[in-house]
Amino acid sequence: MPQLTPVATVTNDAENFLTSITDLLLVQGETGPTLYSISNAPGGISQIPLTARLNSSDLAYLSESAGLDAAGTLTEISIDGSSALMVTGSASGAFQAVWLNQNDGGISDVFTLPGAVAPGAVLAIAPLQPGAQSFFVGALSHGSGLHVWQMGAGGRMTEIAQGIAGEVWSENDVHALDTVEIEGAQYVLAASVTDNSLTTLALDTQGQLQIASQIDARDGLFINTPNSIETIQVGGQAYAVLGAAGTSSISVVALGPGGRMEVTDQINDDLGTRFDGMTTLETVTMGDQVYVLAGGADDGVSLLTLLPGGKLVQIGTLADGLETALSDPAAAAMIANATGLDIFVAGDVPASLSDQGMGISHIKVELGPAGLALKLGDGGDTANGGVENDQISGGAGDDQIRGGAGADILQDGGGADSLWGGEGQDVFVLDADGRTDFIMDYEPGIDRLDLSSMAWFYIKEALDIAPTATGADIRIGDERVIVNTADGSSLSAADFETSELRDLWHSAINPLEVGDIHKEGTAQGDLIDGRGGDDLLVGNDGPDILQGMAGDDLLNGGRIDRSYDPFAAQVFRVYQATLDRAPDGNGLHYWTDLLSSGAVELQEVADRFINSPEFQSNYAETSDAEFLTLLYQNVLDRAPDVGGLTYWLDQLDQGVKSREEVVLGFSESPEFRDSTEIDTLMLSHASAQTDFTDDVFRLYQATLGREPNLGGMMYWSEMQADGMEFLDVVSGFVNSPEFTSTYGNLDDAGFVSLLYQNVLGRAPDSEGLTWWVDQLDSGGYTREKVVAAFAQSPEMITQTAQPQIDWFRSFGFEDQLDGGEGYNLLQGGAMADQFVFRADEDGHHVIIDIEPWDRLSFDGFNYSSAAEARSHMVEAGSGVTFTDQGVTVEFIDADLGLFTDGMFDVSG
Repeated sequence: MPQLTPVATVTNDAENFLTSITDLLLVQGETGPTLYSISNAPGGISQIPLTARLNSSDLAYLSESAGLDAAGTLTEISIDGSSALMVTGSASGAFQAVWLNQNDGGISDVFTLPGAVAPGAVLAIAPLQPGAQSFFVGALSHGSGLHVWQMGAGGRMTEIAQGIAGEVWSENDVHALDTVEIEGAQYVLAASVTDNSLTTLALDTQGQLQIASQIDARDGLFINTPNSIETIQVGGQAYAVLGAAGTSSISVVALGPGGRMEVTDQINDDLGTRFDGMTTLETVTMGDQVYVLAGGADDGVSLLTLLPGGKLVQIGTLADGLETALSDPAAAAMIANATGLDIFVAGDVPASLSDQGMGISHIKVELGPAGLALKLGDGGDTANGGVENDQISGGAGDDQIRGGAGADILQDGGGADSLWGGEGQDVFVLDADGRTDFIMDYEPGIDRLDLSSMAWFYIKEALDIAPTATGADIRIGDERVIVNTADGSSLSAADFETSELRDLWHSAINPLEVGDIHKEGTAQGDLIDGRGGDDLLVGNDGPDILQGMAGDDLLNGGRIDRSYDPFAAQVFRVYQATLDRAPDGNGLHYWTDLLSSGAVELQEVADRFINSPEFQSNYAETSDAEFLTLLYQNVLDRAPDVGGLTYWLDQLDQGVKSREEVVLGFSESPEFRDSTEIDTLMLSHASAQTDFTDDVFRLYQATLGREPNLGGMMYWSEMQADGMEFLDVVSGFVNSPEFTSTYGNLDDAGFVSLLYQNVLGRAPDSEGLTWWVDQLDSGGYTREKVVAAFAQSPEMITQTAQPQIDWFRSFGFEDQLDGGEGYNLLQGGAMADQFVFRADEDGHHVIIDIEPWDRLSFDGFNYSSAAEARSHMVEAGSGVTFTDQGVTVEFIDADLGLFTDGMFDVSG
């Protein structure tokens, strides 16, 4: 196998900024590559030509700033066509830079880019360049959210305000970012240390982020404290390589269309590798092949290659020595040539080498010429390598793979595969697939078997190795590989060393069985996603993204009022079971308050309903059979079946159950709870508050002549949801200090004139003024009733419709609800929300509380306009139904006139 060979180590003193190095960057110039390092202030940037001595040729000093800097990072950029390095990490949030290729071949002094500064030290940053535009996505070390900046002429930085997708990240949450292009679309990858997850976000041409997908332990990503990401392409497939310090692991994630992700491999540090506590991770492409370098707190580095099938194989490991700087490596950079790699690592060195304690080591690796990097398809394929070093991964079928000459790495696929290495030092990589695979020309002492993905083992004695006439039959668990030698000789267990049979510690990629998920967010922004079960996802406060995915889900962007909602639902069901109607507002609040306070039990409520004047007047004295028939009709909307009727009659006749208990048996039955779920959601505290927002908006306009403030809107709509009468709310406005201080003590004529001006935008006509004043003088109307009449007039409703939409949208979209597949109930809440529907997910969605300030996003439907989307809507009953391409959306309590063009987003 190739060797990692130290070539040189430079340990200059602090004057050359080789202390506290936080990043290394190789930049390819006209005369070849140059290495750059950065040390935080009062250090700077060092330019290091790739000569044998690695001496600095130029320096640029960084000035200290007040506050705590993040680790300094270098990013190659272009400003108006000239090459530069962006410098981030300063506590000031400033974007700094140095020019490259100055007259003397050196770098310029550090300067600050014009325009916006970050609201804190940038911990991680990733550049994207869709078309001719230049964007940067960053995360802060002491701030929340993801931020996007655009670089314009002269390097001017402009921050682009983000919606929900940029807000659902907590402080110091994202330590690593990278970018990838998939089918022409730009994506950002963000690793969260809070959720130990990996998220893809699409970036559009306006610089707006939208969350595409997220994976975590539920998907087989078993990591802790992810701190590095590298994205690469191999074998026509995009991958993310994710390093995590807490699990000392490297995960490989395949990236697909739409930002979808799938974990293909995860390795953890063991005695044979050197990335415990993961401190640095780098990748490089050599021809069509990819190499990965990892270092950690166990003093050294490991070099791996990523096969086209998404599996990691170790090339070699180099431990720190007396003349290398590989202790606790803080940064690394790699560059490939025709036959190998040059690796540069910044780490600690012994005091005997430098009293400054840090240096940079140059390591060379001779690999030979790179050949194929090929992933076979799902059929039974045949592949033939050449004279170079090939890497070929099998597919799902029964494949035949021949490496040819060269040091090849051949990986089996999901079928019964046959592998020929050919001449050279070959590695045969076998996975757990439940099929028997065949090695056709194994050369003992030259070739190597990597069975570490077949099962976990540390010693060869864990394997059952049986000699055959032409090799060996190796088994472990349900896995089997038949090894045939190139010369036809037999092999026994004694012919193998453990190191010839295993490679890395590959973790099993087994997604967790999570079942139905019930998850609630915090007071801040949250990304809450389900999986394949019937999930309940609740955003609570803050801007949230809720993704149901598969299963029949309930997504609630607001909060569940547990002191009200479950009791109100019980009251609704008792009303329906006994009186065959929904409750009126006063009745609902009265009985709900009694239940929630513990003043009565549900059975007592049922008793009172059965003995109520309404029940008695409608049903008089009913026999037990008539009583049960009534319940069947009210609850199940059908006549009783003979068996059911007989059962319940026996229960009543024998005194096993009272009528009240039978009522509860019907009203609290799973069947009735399921069939009334939409009705009870519409009676929830959140729905009631949403219903009252338009009343509150018009009251502000009618009495105070202005739009509401957010706190006032939430307070008064919540008071109404709590049961306050509308006229009492009106009284709170007309008797408020603001009303009195603004308008003084108005007489009736002045009061009516004010309403005309605020509501209708004009002075009153004499006839109208006289009529309203007479009503007030005669006591026919109170001032509260007059305000109510104006505020709820058709004219004012029409006039305030668009201002109300604009006001709600001025706060941005609070929640994004994406039901996914299955039958989903979606409830946004009082503020403006975004509902997402995807053409490739056959979902049936029911929107409980659609409002004209909400947004409907149709992703993948290929609509050219809002009108085209609206053409698939029809009024049905008391709502509107959308149907197209296997997706159905029901909008409860709506009509087609609600759906204006501004509600539609058809750009996806």
